[in-house]
Amino acid sequence: MKPIEQLTNVDRAKLLHDLFPKEMPQLIDYYLGCSEYVQAHVEDLKKTWDNPLMTLSVWVRLAEYAEQMIKKHGEKLHKSSRLFSEQLFGGYSAMFTRHWTIQYVTTQQKANRHFTSAVEMLFLP
Repeated sequence: MKPIEQLTNVDRAKLLHDLFPKEMPQLIDYYLGCSEYVQAHVEDLKKTWDNPLMTLSVWVRLAEYAEQMIKKHGEKLHKSSRLFSEQLFGGYSAMFTRHWTIQYVTTQQKANRHFTSAVEMLFLP
């Protein structure tokens, strides 16, 4: 195994899935809800968007992509760490899912403190 500093987003997501497969259905549902929220609230987001690194239109496209992959692959994402990591954390899509993974553990009441610790270790700077 590579040192953590050398892990890509895909590697990190695959490891998280491998370690906590029972957490994946809820996390993936959360991604879907976030994707739908972003797409449904574009006008509201325009009023407050202040991310200098990314335009709102790019964020919306990332939300659309995440939704498409979740709907396309369905429960296969729950079972396959490879599919989960490659489809949801490959390339630019990782900006969306990485953000929402961190939000998930910081805003949701999670009983599994080990999952929260793993997300913090793998995805927080």
